[in-house]
Amino acid sequence: MAKLHRRREHAWRLALLLVASSLSLALADTCVPPPVSFPIVNVTLPDGNIRRGASVKVGQPPKEYSFLPNWGVNNTYLFGPDCPSEDFIHSAAACDTFRGGLYKPDASSTDAHPNASYVPAPDRFPAATYSLFTEKLTFDRFSLADVVLGRPLNVSKWDLQAYNPQHMLGLARGSTILGALSAAGRVLSSSYGFFWGLDGLGDRDQFPGSLILGGYDRAKTIGNGYTQALTPRADCPTGLMVLISDMVLNFRTGKDVSIFPGGNGGTALQACLVPELPVLIELPLDPYFSNMEKAIENEEVARSVGVDWWNVILNGSLPLYGGDLTFKLDSGLQLTIPNRQLIVPDRSINDDGAVTVNASRPVIRIDSLQSTTALSLPRIGRYFFTAAYLMSNPDAGKFTLWQANPVNDVDLVAVDASNAIVPTNSSCTPAASSGSGSGSGSGAAVTPTQDPQPAPASGLSPGAIAGIAVGAAVVLGALGLLAWWLIRRRRNNERGPEDAASAAPMASWTQGAQELGSPEQTKQGGSYAYYGHQEHPAPPPSEMPVPREHTISPGSVELEA
Repeated sequence: MAKLHRRREHAWRLALLLVASSLSLALADTCVPPPVSFPIVNVTLPDGNIRRGASVKVGQPPKEYSFLPNWGVNNTYLFGPDCPSEDFIHSAAACDTFRGGLYKPDASSTDAHPNASYVPAPDRFPAATYSLFTEKLTFDRFSLADVVLGRPLNVSKWDLQAYNPQHMLGLARGSTILGALSAAGRVLSSSYGFFWGLDGLGDRDQFPGSLILGGYDRAKTIGNGYTQALTPRADCPTGLMVLISDMVLNFRTGKDVSIFPGGNGGTALQACLVPELPVLIELPLDPYFSNMEKAIENEEVARSVGVDWWNVILNGSLPLYGGDLTFKLDSGLQLTIPNRQLIVPDRSINDDGAVTVNASRPVIRIDSLQSTTALSLPRIGRYFFTAAYLMSNPDAGKFTLWQANPVNDVDLVAVDASNAIVPTNSSCTPAASSGSGSGSGSGAAVTPTQDPQPAPASGLSPGAIAGIAVGAAVVLGALGLLAWWLIRRRRNNERGPEDAASAAPMASWTQGAQELGSPEQTKQGGSYAYYGHQEHPAPPPSEMPVPREHTISPGSVELEA
């Protein structure tokens, strides 16, 4: 009997190996590459000047331009060769830097026109104010050809001012760039990750950020994130609504002072996250910004008309506040903005196109809402994301905020339309689907920028369906042979070497659903947001656990005084 038991155990092990091998074969034709990353850095423009933004390479040969993501438009817009200017820009070189570098179609061999039948995605800009063209976009591991872009011609009715001055990566629900990447098999969902990085004055106060399409950078997150539902509304097209329960000034003496009514948080302040805006927060003058002015013993004397557009200029003849600012969100997340990301010298673009600083005009990165904007919904902008990391998934209707982790490590993870994390393979080359949103009529051609190495991958392509069918047949066949062998061995041992009297029954095997992991878990609760004497039910936040262990650096970056 012991010998029979060992034979059965050996047979089961053999069957399990066959099953594992068959599943590997079934998945061998699938491919989920890592999400697409745009570094947010101080981009060196074609004319040699510098502009911080998302680095995008356009044309052939590729030229690097400084873009800003824009969640209010669908199309991707590239300025050039002409530079629609604003009243406060006084030279061609300044306009070049202001827009993020001007595209020169004559210098690119891949500039072309879309098909006449191509219908652009609808946008809030009048159709007569821009034209369409196609170009090649180059990424780290691949390039996309014939991507349809918009060329701004007249922006006088776009109402951009300097809130959205640069080339735009349109990321609204009809995003053409996400459509092209999806058709090329490069993203599984419309999810994105965003971290502005550190954007202070000195080298120690600078750190690259990133915009990730189709997932997020897990290495840039600390601890548990907080997930809640997207709630799009007319005054918050991103749907990224948050409740601020308190904002606290952290003085160097160790004293903490709330700027909210009552000194301990008072009622919650509702706000909309708009990551591209050049501001930390738009804060109502009464009572919040007035309370801040009293606490730091300073005052507004002007507004910036430079890089930090319309942020408050403090009185430089008075002592400047040297502490930090902590946001406490209703979800439970607390984020501290270090002083060197909060108060900076005024930065502007001179007539040579260079960015200059004026230390006599200290900017606190807050837009005080007053007069005609006093009752506007406050918006939280890019400088909030010097301390926070955002992952939003419009397909799943959810977004998550973490404390940001400014480290050089990179851990890109793909997220599907259900908000689940999906394993990726950086060596695979996905097959493009027919029709990519390109205007060329043939779909955006995908070209690897380096030769992919053969390796197993993960995801579902048309070939994967056939692979899974073959794998399933092999599995069932292996289990059927195993069942026949076991019955035959048992009868041989019980009745001797006589033939079996009946056929062996067919074995069956059902694969359970594989738990790939999800960047969230639900947390019960509810709250109400108060603003402008209106009560708005807010979706309950939920806590997003870190799906892996990683080295955690201090939450707020400690910068020298």
